Amino acid sequence: MVWLLYNERVRYEYEAAVSAAVKQSSMLARVLEQHTEKTLRAVQQTLDRVADEYERQGNGLDLYRLREQGALDSSMLQSIGVLDETGDLVLASATNRRMDMSDRDYFQALRGDPARRIAIGRPVKGRLSHKWIIPIAVPIRKADGGFGGAVIAGVEPAYFIDFYQVDDFGPRGSVMLGDLKGYVLARRAGSVDSFDSDIRGGLLMNALREAPVGDFVGTGQFENTPRYVSYRTLEAFGVFVSVGLAIEDALAPFYERRRVQRAIAFATTFFIPSPPWRCLRRSPASAAPGNGSPTTAPCWRRSAKPPRTPLRWFRTARSYPATAASAKCGAASSSATGSRERALPSCCACI
Repeated sequence: MVWLLYNERVRYEYEAAVSAAVKQSSMLARVLEQHTEKTLRAVQQTLDRVADEYERQGNGLDLYRLREQGALDSSMLQSIGVLDETGDLVLASATNRRMDMSDRDYFQALRGDPARRIAIGRPVKGRLSHKWIIPIAVPIRKADGGFGGAVIAGVEPAYFIDFYQVDDFGPRGSVMLGDLKGYVLARRAGSVDSFDSDIRGGLLMNALREAPVGDFVGTGQFENTPRYVSYRTLEAFGVFVSVGLAIEDALAPFYERRRVQRAIAFATTFFIPSPPWRCLRRSPASAAPGNGSPTTAPCWRRSAKPPRTPLRWFRTARSYPATAASAKCGAASSSATGSRERALPSCCACI
């Protein structure tokens, strides 16, 4: 009975712990989605303003003046620049060199789709700063509505993944921002950051193809750590976010409770004395046929040693003559001697 109750309790608590872990990862993914969407919209609004200024002023646009006026958030945007319709860098806040950037994925995405309003490229490492940045671009429109170039900005990846600390998703958990083509824009697993990893063949991309929002259990492609993974898609920006909670971390409180409950079950089964009702058993003498009603005295009242003789029998024994005390030992009885004194009870006759 003890182990039946233990197994039932463990099963109930395990299901509750798994459900709580999945809800937690889903909640963290939803909050990260909101933070990411808010950040990307703020970047898009900033770049749209620069694009409007460039359409009016052309190459005379002063990016430094816009930064001084507070139009460019330096804490979010590491750099900003303007590409013409051929992909040449004509204005930049970090360098005065002209560069051909027509082969960049974000530029080609904007040039190939006139209706597209924003494009996010794969992370690149700065040639001078040696820091990773995520390029984000918006199109510049000509007066006739045609493609006239792009405004690009570099956003530090940590701006997205620093939103959560290790305590939020555990020492073996992970948080990730990726694009729908199957490349990691920014990822943090524990305290290790990674960028531009290829995950096109992973479980997460397979899940994204089936549903834009969901949860699953997987080991991942990098650390081989089983996790509860929740993901959400931002279709307007072509990206997704995911949060993974390591199963070992998420279920650690359950495992501790199970260990304590198992110890209690063992103690109850093997070390706690039998309950009193199990001691109500018949003695061999009383169980013999012809003894009348059986004796069912509790075991704690029965002893291997005979009970001590009550003191009152010693007092009675002193008042009787020897013939009375030896009646049970083969001596003459009181009737044979003519004595009128009572004989001792049988339990004290041989004292």
